[in-house]
Amino acid sequence: MSVIPTIIPTIVLLLSPFLIILAMLILYLRGARYIFLDRIWFLIQKTGFHDGKLQAYHDKQLDLERFKFMHRIPAIENIDAAHAAKDWADKVGLSLRTMGKARLWVDWEKQQVKRPKTSGTVFLALLFTAVSIATTIPVIWATHNDVLVRFSETKSWAWVGENKARSVNLLSPTSWNLTTSTCTTKAGDNTPLSPTEKAELCGLFNNPAHNSYISDTVTLQRWVMGPLSIIMLCLDYLFLQGFAIRLHAIDIKRVIENKRAKISHPVEKAQPQTPEAAQPHEAESI
Repeated sequence: MSVIPTIIPTIVLLLSPFLIILAMLILYLRGARYIFLDRIWFLIQKTGFHDGKLQAYHDKQLDLERFKFMHRIPAIENIDAAHAAKDWADKVGLSLRTMGKARLWVDWEKQQVKRPKTSGTVFLALLFTAVSIATTIPVIWATHNDVLVRFSETKSWAWVGENKARSVNLLSPTSWNLTTSTCTTKAGDNTPLSPTEKAELCGLFNNPAHNSYISDTVTLQRWVMGPLSIIMLCLDYLFLQGFAIRLHAIDIKRVIENKRAKISHPVEKAQPQTPEAAQPHEAESI
């Protein structure tokens, strides 16, 4: 009998409060604070306003918060500003959601889009690349079932487990693998370890004390490197988001400038020639 169907409802029940809190936090951070407070009040009293004017204002605020959340425009403060933003987006031929992707680079009140500096965009791209590369180190460490060991005599690095050891870089042509079955065979001679290090390592395989040390160290690795991996992945996501927002702002600025240029300098259509103008003029005789 499978235990998965009985575990899933329990997991969902345990995660439900966290998912609700996460959803409300996302609403709050995206500027939907009125909806957030309205949901809290709805838990206390499920009726609306009894006064018609207040209920109409309440409905407008809910519409405004929904508008801000769906189009990612938290800077809009009232319905009139929302109407002006919609008219501006229609004028430049872009959707509100597309323009909202540029976030703070769009000044909705002045109806302007600021162009990010190229140096800042390049720096953010390089920072994202560097953090992405650095993130692989704690991720690999957290997902490994072995311990990274540096041998003192040969200065070699290796992943050491309960009954095996292998080189750190498995893609290298000089990669090696040592197990209990290859310790006494020629297959185990391709390691960079000295005979003393190899003998000590093979003697530790399947040793209860050694196995306990490996298990405890792997657990510690996961407790330390796991949260560090999550933090670095979050930072990486933030850098990627910042880079993408800058690219959106540059693209929107380009579209608006092209639109303005077409309005300022419309292409003149060629006037059709009359039959008289189309006929060649005869040369005058002297």
